[in-house]
Amino acid sequence: MNFDLKKKVICISDHANFLGGGEHSFLYFCRSLNSNHQPIAIIPSNGGLSRALSTYNIKTYCNYFSSLKPHLIFPAFRSGTNLIKLIGQINPDIIYANGTRSALYSGILKCIHKKPVIWHCRIQRKI
Repeated sequence: MNFDLKKKVICISDHANFLGGGEHSFLYFCRSLNSNHQPIAIIPSNGGLSRALSTYNIKTYCNYFSSLKPHLIFPAFRSGTNLIKLIGQINPDIIYANGTRSALYSGILKCIHKKPVIWHCRIQRKI
């Protein structure tokens, strides 16, 4: 199959330094995509997750995701701007968000780049 014909799936994770349940789920999703899809990971930093992704030859970019708290508005704006540029260069077919922060950033990407977004939401407390 021609690599250029594969659908690009951007996979964005909130965490990268440790491998908890969410990161194992993220890794499983990325490596389980069928041969018609090319996973491309965007994670906030190098660490355990980037090493695990590299064992499966998954292309990985680092883009820090600043907290979205009001006193951190300028770092959040910078994080969002960098992510918008990166997504514009990659031009994915779909965006997969693996956490709350990545879902918020992905919502902005959806509005700007008109790409569908999937949010994998896990709730860790009783409702």
